[in-house]
Amino acid sequence: MKVKKMKNENISKSMKIFWQNKDINEINEINKKRSETLLNECVWIKKEGEKPFPCKIEYLLSKLSQGFLIVNTEKNILKLNRIFGEIPDFLIANKNK
Repeated sequence: MKVKKMKNENISKSMKIFWQNKDINEINEINKKRSETLLNECVWIKKEGEKPFPCKIEYLLSKLSQGFLIVNTEKNILKLNRIFGEIPDFLIANKNK
């Protein structure tokens, strides 16, 4: 567990340095691309009792096999239905939180 905490701290420090070295135009461009990716290429998944997080659609089947469920929101379900067709109910979380 200590190794994971150290890794997370190193990532946090790296991200702070990354964002400090950007001007406002670069930050806006990066955030725009991140928002578009989340909107178009990601669905929200979670494990019961855990916080939801975005997952790229190409990794969705792998995550579902690991016990994650699809967050039950209208946008999520519509996006998945558009891509895969109808999604079985047992893959969708009962609650969002």
